[in-house]
Amino acid sequence: MARVYLKIQTTLGKERSVRDQLRKIRGVVMADLVTGEDDLIAVVEGKDLQRVLDLVIRRIRALKGVERTTTCVAAD
Repeated sequence: MARVYLKIQTTLGKERSVRDQLRKIRGVVMADLVTGEDDLIAVVEGKDLQRVLDLVIRRIRALKGVERTTTCVAAD
């Protein structure tokens, strides 16, 4: 099992919309609005790291309202 913590910056006013879209994606375990530099933090899990990263690149980064992501791979 692979896990990443995904920090997301959104277009102004799209935070809740992006969060709601994320929560519908299989593999997204958690997606919450946060304060600070980023707008959202999500936990994404999958069978292996390659599948998780494919999900981030192909599905999550393509969501309307997502401006930037930072992927933090869980090491242990």
